[in-house]
Amino acid sequence: MPIRWKAARLQQWGRVWLNEWLPPYCLLCRDRCHTHPALCDPCLAAVKPNTDRNPIPHLLPLPGAGKPIPSVLGIDRLYCGLEYSGTVRELVHRWKFNRTPTLTFLLTDLAWAYSPSPSHYDSIVPVPMHWRRWLARGFNQSHLLALALQSRLGGHRTPTLPVRHAVRVGVQGRAQHTLNRQQRLERATSGMRVCQEVVDMRIMLIDDVVTTGATLTTAAQALKSAGAARVDAWCLAKTP
Repeated sequence: MPIRWKAARLQQWGRVWLNEWLPPYCLLCRDRCHTHPALCDPCLAAVKPNTDRNPIPHLLPLPGAGKPIPSVLGIDRLYCGLEYSGTVRELVHRWKFNRTPTLTFLLTDLAWAYSPSPSHYDSIVPVPMHWRRWLARGFNQSHLLALALQSRLGGHRTPTLPVRHAVRVGVQGRAQHTLNRQQRLERATSGMRVCQEVVDMRIMLIDDVVTTGATLTTAAQALKSAGAARVDAWCLAKTP
């Protein structure tokens, strides 16, 4: 039996033994975990699925527009697994604002459990972030989600389903989470453009939290206008 294989087996058995007799601590409340490797039972129970079956209205009125824009020009289907409250809200806050990118896979696993999607796309496109904001935060959370979802959305494809930054935003202002609904809608109507070839592609658009749906819809409309055949969206959570 190879020495390396023996060492790997011993390491695996050691982890199982430690988790059995010395369970890990919850990331949020620091109590012992028993049924989940990162969250205690009460914190895990506070993870709520998104029950809103129509998280983005079919017609999204935009500021200054005489008529609402039909959603057929934007998102074809939205997958959104979690409600942005309780445990999910605290995890997302730590992930984004406390600069903890290691929470990406935990959040992805929680959301995917409630909103798996088919794997028939040509590319994954994260919602863009202005380069200055990206530099200040250290990462684009939508990009991290896209990387975490590559294998799941790509199925057994070889090579891996590509993550493409096909949409760019040219206007930087206040951070999105500090804006009210009207300001978010106004921000979404300006500054997004497609910078890569997307003609006849089936695209999965990735974002973290849906509030008004304005950013997602505008990015999807830009992709459709550039020739994308289908644009679905996958998000972690939606505000209740």
